[in-house]
Amino acid sequence: MHSVTMIPATAPVLSAQTASLFKKRLAGGYARVSTDKEEQKTSYDAQVDYYTKLIKGRADWEFITVYTDEGISAVSTKRRDGFNRMIADAMAGKLDIIVTNAVITKGQFIKAKEQVLSNPFLL
Repeated sequence: MHSVTMIPATAPVLSAQTASLFKKRLAGGYARVSTDKEEQKTSYDAQVDYYTKLIKGRADWEFITVYTDEGISAVSTKRRDGFNRMIADAMAGKLDIIVTNAVITKGQFIKAKEQVLSNPFLL
């Protein structure tokens, strides 16, 4: 009959190096509506609620915030304070993941494509 020799572990099962591989990713959401109309207020609130629950529901993500712009056109990013804070935070390493709904019209894309294509972070 064969004998089995037990060899005790010399390092913890989850070493510091392994644990760093499972670091939670920093996640934020971005919600925006283009007008202050009441029917869009419902969409705005639903977006914020959805992104918050989605991010907090992921064990591998750490919720940072939902960045918002309400009643702001998507044609330019100049007046979109929430969007600009989000991009600055991402570029500073404060975000790993951004969750958003990408709805853009052809006209908006044509006007904004240079802004998007010139920033490799957005691709």
